[in-house]
Amino acid sequence: MLKNNVILKGAAMAVFLVAVGLLFSSFMTGCATTGAPGAAEQPAEEEELSAEEKAAQKAKQDSLKEASRREMLIAYSTGTEHHKNQNFRDSIDPLWKAAQMDTAAQFPSVYRKLGESYMKLDKPDSALVAYQKALEKYPENAFYWRSVAWLQSAKQNNAKAIEAYYEAIEHDPGQVSDYKNLGRLLVAEDRIDEAIDIYKKLTELAPNDAEAQNVYAQLLSRTGDQDAVIEAKEKALKANPNDVSLMFDLAQTYYKRGEYEKSIEKYNMLLEQNPEDLDALEYKGNAQQYLGQFQNAIETYEKALALEPDNARVMAEMAACYMELDNFRRAMSVVNKAINIDPSYGMSYIVKGDIYVAVADACIAQREESKTTYNDKLVYQLAYNQYAKAEDTDIQVSGLASKKMRSIQPETPTTEDKFLHPDQKQAEGECYDWLY
Repeated sequence: MLKNNVILKGAAMAVFLVAVGLLFSSFMTGCATTGAPGAAEQPAEEEELSAEEKAAQKAKQDSLKEASRREMLIAYSTGTEHHKNQNFRDSIDPLWKAAQMDTAAQFPSVYRKLGESYMKLDKPDSALVAYQKALEKYPENAFYWRSVAWLQSAKQNNAKAIEAYYEAIEHDPGQVSDYKNLGRLLVAEDRIDEAIDIYKKLTELAPNDAEAQNVYAQLLSRTGDQDAVIEAKEKALKANPNDVSLMFDLAQTYYKRGEYEKSIEKYNMLLEQNPEDLDALEYKGNAQQYLGQFQNAIETYEKALALEPDNARVMAEMAACYMELDNFRRAMSVVNKAINIDPSYGMSYIVKGDIYVAVADACIAQREESKTTYNDKLVYQLAYNQYAKAEDTDIQVSGLASKKMRSIQPETPTTEDKFLHPDQKQAEGECYDWLY
């Protein structure tokens, strides 16, 4: 029994010593691998693949790529076939699949077909998403920028549309429609300076586009640069030489600037297109008057009166021309007719007053002694009375009438004159007899 106990104790001691040895060995190994300098454990060398294994691995990768490519091509072909056959609803899923699998960006047209399919299905928001996705892959594609711009514009997102059109123009600067659409948006957003720049480029790109030239001229008019406006309008007219509205506009512009010869040139162009344009005839006659071409003006007014015989305004202008030619009797006859036709037109009274003044001035000039007589004063009084009628009749000429009354009043009979000639009511003498 004692012997057996000794044996058991010996065995236990042996086990204990073995365990302690293992623990000490592990502790020393751990120190060597974690703490001891220069004693780091070296990783096992990766076993190199053989040439046959590398070839096999590459073949497997190529096979996977080819399978993926075939799957993408099938999706693209399926979607394209549906799109071609106008099965737009069925085209969408395969086209999206092809687009997502096309990581190498080989098929840019897939997004175009997606967008077109959505538009045919009346889903513009989805089309916009498709075009925006396209730009993530193809940021230099002007078509997609243009499409995004158009759709954003339709959604009233003008700022985003403008930005997209700028991008489209940057990548494809030759598209007239991009400049037009961008220009309209800039005008709508009151970004006039930018709009002017865009329309300027547009007119250079499409010099025969009369509409663009007109808009450019209108925009320039906001800047107050009248010379630039005229230049733009002239280019617009050159682009559309049959545009009678533009001819009249240019003629009026020159007329208001006092460039009457140029205005007559444009009125003549218009009248070649439309000989019965009454406004053009009247303004042309006025321009001729300002240039002192009174006989030419009379001939122009006669053409206007042939179209509208009861036009008191034209008659008054014609009477003024006869007055300038010293044909006072004809002038008075024409202006009286104008007054009979339209007694409310104040300018006729102004012209008649001017005729009386011209007659008195001429009669005085004929005498050796240029001294105003009572007869002359009575004629000046007739002029004053006509100006007074104009002031009372037509508010549009009342200011002019008042000015003329103040100017002529010193020449009219004074109280003393009337006292000295109590019985004389009319101017006497051969020079004045015809007036009555």
